[in-house]
Amino acid sequence: MKDCFLLSNPPAGRAMRYMDSYEVYQDLVKGIEEFKFEGDPQPCVLKLTSDHAVPIFTSPKGHVLLAAAEYGRGRIVVTSHEAYLLGLTASMRFIENAIEWLKPYTHAWVGVCGLGDLKDKLSHRGNKAKSVSNYDGTVGVFCRDAYTDSQVDELLDFVKGGGGLLIGGQAWWWSSQNTGADVQTSFPGNKLTGPAGIFFTNEYGEKGTFRVPTELPLDPSIMP
Repeated sequence: MKDCFLLSNPPAGRAMRYMDSYEVYQDLVKGIEEFKFEGDPQPCVLKLTSDHAVPIFTSPKGHVLLAAAEYGRGRIVVTSHEAYLLGLTASMRFIENAIEWLKPYTHAWVGVCGLGDLKDKLSHRGNKAKSVSNYDGTVGVFCRDAYTDSQVDELLDFVKGGGGLLIGGQAWWWSSQNTGADVQTSFPGNKLTGPAGIFFTNEYGEKGTFRVPTELPLDPSIMP
């Protein structure tokens, strides 16, 4: 698995202002009528622990499968399986919405570490996207999976400084291979998303095709 090494400071981006949760939700689901959590990928349930973490999609069983958060001056979008970074809708509308929301400025470059043909899909839709194996100060959004904890401190500094992080994964397989380990504190992806109040869990998430509600979904996983 390719590591994603970070080399320099992130570009200055947004002012320090937290958005209303409903604003975040509307920005990320605009133009989307349904999500397809189908096929082979088995999502995990996402656990939210912060007032700044927003459940973007909650299944009928109450499983949070998509979430977003603001962290410092930056933003994070999390999917409950890395396959969903390649599209949950036929038009890839959710990923396009996520990239636009994550950008610290309109024409920011998007760096993609691995993740199949995501770079090409983004480029074909008018984004300035490139394949990267490191953060070199030339991208405003960084995309990766949740299975490595390399350079956690640098990535968190990148987001706090105004960058955007798009990350996906599930922790149930990792948990099965690391018996007895605390998923919340030890799963690699949680070291990145946890400070913003979003955690991957080892619980299987509900699958299916689900309509997108017009109202912000309630999140039963939020802990006091």
